Amino acid sequence: MLLVPVCRGPSDRAPGVLQSGDEGAGHQEDVRKNRRRKGSVVPAPTAIGELVRRERLARDLTLEALAERSGVSDRAIGDIERGVSAVPQRRTVLALADGLELRPAERERFVEAVRRARSDEEGPTVESARPHRPDDFTGRAEELAVLVDLLRGTGTGAATGAATGAGTGAGRTVVLSGPPGAGKTSLALEAVRRAFPDLPAPLFVNLAGATTRPLTPLGVLQVLLRQVPGAPEVPAGFDAALAGWADVARSAPRVLVLDDAATESQVRVVLAAGGDARVVATSRRSLAGLEGVRHLRVGPLPRAGSTAFLRTAIPERQGAASDLDALAELCGDLPLALRIVAGRVAAQPARDAAHMISRLRSDDRRLRLLTAGDLEVERAFATSYALLDEEQQRDFRDLALLPAASFSAAAAAAVRGRDEEDAADGLEELVHLGLLEPLDRARYRLHDLLRLFARARLHEHPEEERAGAETLARWYVTTAARAGSHVAGPGLPAPRSGPPPQLELSPSSADAWLQEEADGWLAALRTVATVEDPRVLLDDLARILPFSNRYTAWSGWPEVHAIAVAAALAAGDHHAEAEIRTGIAWTMVNVTFDYREARRTARAAIAAAEKVRAVAVQARALLQLGVAEMRLGSAEACEASLRRAVALYATVDDPAGFLDARVLLARFVLLADPARAVGELRSVLDELPRLDEVPAVSADDRYFLRQSVMLTLARSLTAAGRWREAVPLVSDALALVREQAGAGEELARGLAERARALHAGGEHAAALVDYRAALDAAGRHRPQFWADEIEAAIRAIEET
Repeated sequence: MLLVPVCRGPSDRAPGVLQSGDEGAGHQEDVRKNRRRKGSVVPAPTAIGELVRRERLARDLTLEALAERSGVSDRAIGDIERGVSAVPQRRTVLALADGLELRPAERERFVEAVRRARSDEEGPTVESARPHRPDDFTGRAEELAVLVDLLRGTGTGAATGAATGAGTGAGRTVVLSGPPGAGKTSLALEAVRRAFPDLPAPLFVNLAGATTRPLTPLGVLQVLLRQVPGAPEVPAGFDAALAGWADVARSAPRVLVLDDAATESQVRVVLAAGGDARVVATSRRSLAGLEGVRHLRVGPLPRAGSTAFLRTAIPERQGAASDLDALAELCGDLPLALRIVAGRVAAQPARDAAHMISRLRSDDRRLRLLTAGDLEVERAFATSYALLDEEQQRDFRDLALLPAASFSAAAAAAVRGRDEEDAADGLEELVHLGLLEPLDRARYRLHDLLRLFARARLHEHPEEERAGAETLARWYVTTAARAGSHVAGPGLPAPRSGPPPQLELSPSSADAWLQEEADGWLAALRTVATVEDPRVLLDDLARILPFSNRYTAWSGWPEVHAIAVAAALAAGDHHAEAEIRTGIAWTMVNVTFDYREARRTARAAIAAAEKVRAVAVQARALLQLGVAEMRLGSAEACEASLRRAVALYATVDDPAGFLDARVLLARFVLLADPARAVGELRSVLDELPRLDEVPAVSADDRYFLRQSVMLTLARSLTAAGRWREAVPLVSDALALVREQAGAGEELARGLAERARALHAGGEHAAALVDYRAALDAAGRHRPQFWADEIEAAIRAIEET
């Protein structure tokens, strides 16, 4: 027997045990535990059952009365009417006709009606109707390879890491689980076809897991037995059905596909029979309670697989490569959505894929558009959502408010200000139900289309949506401020408290949280900026903005800066405005290398600082203005700004700023008088230890200043012809960068400076090594003029 189950879930009984007479209770317990579903799980009445009941009631007979007349027990008649005994024997039907005292013509019609109903019951049913296997199956190469190996018994799936499981013989049963629309059934059928191309089609059972009436274990066995050619009459009772299936399973090798499992018991009852079977089971649930099986989770396709499928399904003249990529993105690479849009585009030859793309870009309409005939993404999601209890539905709707692609349990908890562990329990349930993807580091991801579905459900609860959005935004901003306090250093009062959960933060975890949750707290800043008192917002931003010195490459800083400037202007706080604009100018000088905009911003900062006589802020802004002027080639303006900054720093209590200004001035002086620059920088280097005694100067400030002094001094020494002194000085600076786990650009600056010294000394081979290492360390985030200078030096060495 070949088994590939598709889910996992907690088990309600001992491993491998199926007890006589308990299939109904055990299955219903599975349903309660795994689905928390309301309603009956007994079989639906059959056509035969409805006919017998109608004729009995027409004659005003009780079950007991008909039993006495026909000789068929009242229990057996009740089983027939309820559908437990789906296909009664012919002699039973004739006995019932006698008991009903039918006239000859009525009797003939009754027996014929039962015969037709019996034929219908024994023919292909919804439970056994095998879905169409697409001829254009594309992608899933890794998953198919694992499944085929497991089904054939030639591998364990361990090579790719795609399958998990333990125990001897685990490869005989594979649970294939994943979200609605992921293409689990198609993958299972394709894997069986490839594993056993010469065998007949597999036995197929639709377990109806996504409905309110999944098949009972007895129903599963009955559907299987009806598909076996030459099998004896399908038993009405569980014990007889289990024994009958055991005989069939042991009689010959079997291949099974158990599709859309709701509970472990639906799969376990098939496995209990033993025999040589391979089973592929699919499910939206994880079915973790199944013993000795392999588990394979299926999610969206990789982008290359999505576009490959679209190329095969959409005529070339209707879909340019860029359009296919855009379609795949809008479908979230979900196989069901891809098949729908491909069909809709291909069905309208006069229109190309771009037309469908323009319509799908509307978040409000996208799910409604992902419909083609009986294929419908929203309906697939809705069936899963309908099976959640009220608390699970609320947990799912909460996720629509989370702004980032991935999120933590703490963020989900913050929507309602609840305990993080409670939220984690709810998220794990959604993972188990196939509606949420687990990531490493205890994070989660909600598929884009499921997010749209969750948002639509949330819109049905406007008060819930309003309160959740407000609470979540306040949590993100206050937590970011608390985390930023570990970066900003001493001097700021304790940050304000926010909604729970209150995270335990250390300097290292605060740094990691600010980076990992950057999209979240930026989105929250946008929200809070429209409703919060700007003075309160400025207090939070004062703790967040210093993080820009560490997380320099993040693309969100311009928007954060714009929010901060707007808040300062709204509050009428010129001092804060000057501080913020100075920080922006620093970013433009050191990160984005936009020197013209840096000059404009620094001048605006100086103007704001002058309004409130903020001398220290004015001095810092002058430093950024001086560097910008230097890069723009305005030597006279550069010197004026730097000398004015040094003079202002001399009047305030800011020793680190004063030394920084002197270093920058020395760098400018270096252009004309390297020997004089060396003397000034040696003096600054000697004064640096005094900063260790100044509490207001953070360790980060001391580190960056020391780096700046050492590298500028090394350049001055090289320019003065003293390259042998420069090389060990830069090596010490590089050791400091590595000790502090500095950023790549810091390492790049040091390597480039040592290369210049070696180059000047004629050590060309060593210089080439450092020049190339500098380019590698800087990566793509580097000023072009700097890269041009390095590459020119490399060419000069190579040409000598």
